Amino acid sequence: MHLSVSLNGDEGDGISLHLRHSADRLMSCNVAVRAGGFRANLETEIFSDELKDLQTQLVRMRQELTGMVNFSHEMRGLEFSVVMDKSGRAAVEGTARDLARGTRMLFTFLTDQSYLAETITELTEVLSRVG
Repeated sequence: MHLSVSLNGDEGDGISLHLRHSADRLMSCNVAVRAGGFRANLETEIFSDELKDLQTQLVRMRQELTGMVNFSHEMRGLEFSVVMDKSGRAAVEGTARDLARGTRMLFTFLTDQSYLAETITELTEVLSRVG
């Protein structure tokens, strides 16, 4: 089963998680990051609980139109935060790491509440299919 979740931003920037359900709660994941002219791709694993936590944080931030979301997956190569202001605009900042090679990409891009709604919908779909 192949599933995807994206956190998109302005001008084609974003983070995409291409998930393959492999074991109970654990999914293989290809992460693609796009920021300006830079790209990063890495393979990792993500637990469904981590996606559920991300979904919960995004829903709360979108309802309040302010706040911060943290996704810390540092030991497996991806971490980022989303900070939203009262106008519904948000900045995404993070790091993608290729743990095997020791390389990393720092990234920043802008997004807004409309993109977050799409991400929440995709997370809901993924979580409903992987339990």
